[in-house]
Amino acid sequence: MPEVTIRQLHGDELLDIWVPMSDYAFGETPPFRDREEMKKGVPDQIDKHILALFEDDQPVSTATSIHMTQSLRGKVFRMGGVASVSTHPAARRKGYVRRLMRQLFENMHAEGETLSSLLPFRESFYGRMGYVGFPEMRVMEFSPLNLSPLVRQTLPGTVERMDIKEGFAPYQGFLKQIQPQIHGMALHPDSAAAGLRDFGKVWLAIARDPDGEVVGVMTYRLTGFAREMKVERLFHRNGLGKHLLLQWIGRHADQVTTVWMKGGPDSLLETWAFDLQIKLHVQRATDLVPTPMGRIAIVEAMDGMHTGPGRFTARIHDAYCPWNNKAYTFETVDGLLTVTPTDQAATELSIQALAALAYIGADPGDFAYRGWGEPDQDMQAAMRQMFPPALPFLHQGF
Repeated sequence: MPEVTIRQLHGDELLDIWVPMSDYAFGETPPFRDREEMKKGVPDQIDKHILALFEDDQPVSTATSIHMTQSLRGKVFRMGGVASVSTHPAARRKGYVRRLMRQLFENMHAEGETLSSLLPFRESFYGRMGYVGFPEMRVMEFSPLNLSPLVRQTLPGTVERMDIKEGFAPYQGFLKQIQPQIHGMALHPDSAAAGLRDFGKVWLAIARDPDGEVVGVMTYRLTGFAREMKVERLFHRNGLGKHLLLQWIGRHADQVTTVWMKGGPDSLLETWAFDLQIKLHVQRATDLVPTPMGRIAIVEAMDGMHTGPGRFTARIHDAYCPWNNKAYTFETVDGLLTVTPTDQAATELSIQALAALAYIGADPGDFAYRGWGEPDQDMQAAMRQMFPPALPFLHQGF
């Protein structure tokens, strides 16, 4: 039997081990990128744990956790974003990814990262590790000509177009301001986000009110004359920001024939104006990006999210984060969740059940059918009141 070890990668090991394994798993190969090209994609390790698992001295599996933040029901928590999980084909089906994930969870616990999210290759695989699925992103298809009535209006404020590299600072600043209001929204820390701007090949439109305050941002690409405008993100603080950016899209009616706009699962663009004639798709209709998942990494650190009135006690079972295996009282005090250890609990719940309540407000009546627990009717009523349905939108890929 080989000796199995896990350790952090450093320096040139990222080029020798981490990049080739990630490229083989997720990129188009052969050939591998040359070394100079690889260096462009090597991350700043200050914001990441990059682990490799070795059989004897041979690296066979890698996994990364990125230090991020994520909004959950109105509070921004520290979050570990799991990425670049890959295993050499000869070493698959040996449980190595599970070993790496346990180590990443240990690291998150040490870093005080309450939450974790990822983009799974298979939902059921990570579901067994405590993650629950998000609703799929909506993709809206429409003609910019349908915005002609809005284009004819005179709106206060301005829209400025620039390359994302030029406007990255105000863009990132605006996202940080609105993050608490967008449930599930994840952001890189400033040090890591600054590196992303060099890879962005998108236009940035910034909407400002008459006082010069940023009220909306939009990123988009143009595929050519009489072709498409692809709106990657549109965020707005108020109605003015929304309509200034929609008007900007409409001003491209003589340039493109179709607009594709990505939005969160709660995006209701079809209600923003009459006669838009929206065609709705889910993300996989146009883009092979997995639907995100999330989990609770530290139960005791969930305090502070906005919850409805109620109280219940539960013993949590978590096979991957043993520090969570306790009984807790979950109670809303002055509109905010408090989590405190207790000696006795009225029911037992898996960590998946708790994540499903916090992230999506799942119906606790379904828990028994998924093997997540069997809360009684009174407790189910309390859970529904405390954790109403919610639609998380991750935003930041990683």
